[in-house]
Amino acid sequence: MLAVVVLFIVSNDFIIDGLNVFSLTRVDGFIMLIFFAVFLLYIFSSIKRNKKIWKDKKIEIKQRNNIVIALMIIGGIAGLFLGGKWVVDGAIYIANQFGLSEFLISATIIAVGTSLPELVVSVRAAMKKDIDLAVGNIIGSNIFNILWILGITSVIAPVAIPSFVNIDILVLLFATLLLFLFMFVGDKHKLGKKEGIIFLLLYVTYIVFLVMRG
Repeated sequence: MLAVVVLFIVSNDFIIDGLNVFSLTRVDGFIMLIFFAVFLLYIFSSIKRNKKIWKDKKIEIKQRNNIVIALMIIGGIAGLFLGGKWVVDGAIYIANQFGLSEFLISATIIAVGTSLPELVVSVRAAMKKDIDLAVGNIIGSNIFNILWILGITSVIAPVAIPSFVNIDILVLLFATLLLFLFMFVGDKHKLGKKEGIIFLLLYVTYIVFLVMRG
């Protein structure tokens, strides 16, 4: 939630300095990177605090040859890269044939294409009952994309932000708040099928909104 709020503030410079400018400047980028550094410090301190818990927890690890492990990792990364690239390239070509806007393409087709690896990892992790991996993958990815990716990009070169994107940022904030709310409704700290269906319906509604907006 903090990452989304920071993104909303730094992308709306008029809130702070009164300028009618919608962009991520280099200063904004450094601010986001500072928040990302704080997030990393929090993660590492959390690991240290819970070190004993993980030592006491029994985890079944399937033994494999180091060469096999290395090949699996390399093959997995290559598969994720090529799969994501093919999906995105194909989708962009098809979308361009219909004359769709770049933002619509990036917010839908490219977003889905680049999220496929996360979907695969999270589903596999959930099936194997590795819940921390499934949840951490998604939450961490969102924080990483907002604070690190946008931070580094705007430090290298300022990024112009269309004013209408504020609606999309607010949608992201609403989704994050809804996730937070679901943690304390019904079975605490558990997302069931009902919550999953609600999220999917909201996403479909958002996609329809994007298409109607053009």
